[in-house]
Amino acid sequence: MRTIRDQRLHSLFFAGLALAEASCSTYTSAPPDTTPHRTATARGPIRDAAAIELAKQYRSADPKQALPGLEIVGLVTDPGLVGSQPSCSTLPCDPEWLKLAEMGGHRVLIIRRDGKLSALTEFNVAEVLGPLDTPEKVALRMQVEDYTQPATCGRLSSYGLACADGSSEEHMAVRAVEGAFEIVTFGERDVCDGNRHGNATALGVVKVSPKGELSEADNAISKAAAAEVLPEVDCYYPSRGRMFEGFQAAPLERSEIEYHLRAAREEAAAAVAFERLARELAHHGAPADLCEAARRSARDERRHARLFRREAMRVARAVGIALPAACEPAVSSALRSLEDVLLENAREGCANETYAALVATHQATHAPSRRLSAVFASIAADERDHALLAYRIHRWGRTKLGVTERDACDRELAGACERLARDGSATPLASAMGEPPPALVREAFRAVSGELASAA
Repeated sequence: MRTIRDQRLHSLFFAGLALAEASCSTYTSAPPDTTPHRTATARGPIRDAAAIELAKQYRSADPKQALPGLEIVGLVTDPGLVGSQPSCSTLPCDPEWLKLAEMGGHRVLIIRRDGKLSALTEFNVAEVLGPLDTPEKVALRMQVEDYTQPATCGRLSSYGLACADGSSEEHMAVRAVEGAFEIVTFGERDVCDGNRHGNATALGVVKVSPKGELSEADNAISKAAAAEVLPEVDCYYPSRGRMFEGFQAAPLERSEIEYHLRAAREEAAAAVAFERLARELAHHGAPADLCEAARRSARDERRHARLFRREAMRVARAVGIALPAACEPAVSSALRSLEDVLLENAREGCANETYAALVATHQATHAPSRRLSAVFASIAADERDHALLAYRIHRWGRTKLGVTERDACDRELAGACERLARDGSATPLASAMGEPPPALVREAFRAVSGELASAA
């Protein structure tokens, strides 16, 4: 019976990942950011030597020099936006400006050329400027871009980064690269790896093609700016399965050894959490099969911890270093109310175990070696079973609660699933270890969660 169930779970999780991967539009797009999130502003100075040297390659570009006879009269922000009042660089807003800006985007430049006023918007900028073949055209193009704000050489200077000699502090910092230009920006950035809700206000760099196509330029300046502000930002990286309240996550890994040690620590914490869950289920009169499944899951998690510890030791031996001793995470032995047990189960079991199972399922076929693929395949099978168990516990527990408590558990589950479907992230090292791209696993999570709830 368990073999048939394992095969069905295996098919469900693989199908969820496959559907997400095939759905390119959903895979690359992001829903609107409506969640309050902690933000931080980079204050500098940036002391990274590579960033300091790179800044010297940027020269100031005056957008007023982009076209012959061009005069930039002013800026209109949010013209015609429902529920928002337009803002102008000169107040009160000139009625003629507002009329010109009516069909524009978020930011509209009012320009005068050959004695005639007109609006430069994201919709007509390509036609007006033609190919972006000069730094000045790039600077002007970015002034109407809703995507970000161009930064001046003066802004760079305030962070300890000096543009090339002879540059004007009041004009935009641009440099030519092969087949394109790079322009320094200042504004909201996603400094968390793959996490759309860990935003900060900091320097960044945008690459602009001759056709006006924009992409992030991940160079020394953008990396140094992100590193400077990152400690102040609330990034969200899901743990490897079921955790417990008070568990202190380890710092994000910087090496393969740290990746395996962090995973081993989280697996050990999951074992402790399952052992407590088994005791509390028994205390609250849960069916014997659920209690035994929780105890079996604890044994699974301890085996996972040993597997990751073994991988860390293998890498450590190869580079000739000794590992710190393993320590057992501690959790309170006090018995909680059934509602508290089920609230944690909804969050850490139904939501987080499903997410972890999807990650491990992807790693089973995308790990960097056959040996690791086998490790993740073994772990994935257990994690899929743990996810299903969480939903079975949730379904049983709801029948033992009153209406108010039952609704609270349902809200907890919905909220936890929604957060993972929006915010789940992966570090670059985790991606190298075969973890799925954040957008893919978020989309797969949406698909699998509903099916898994039904399967319970």
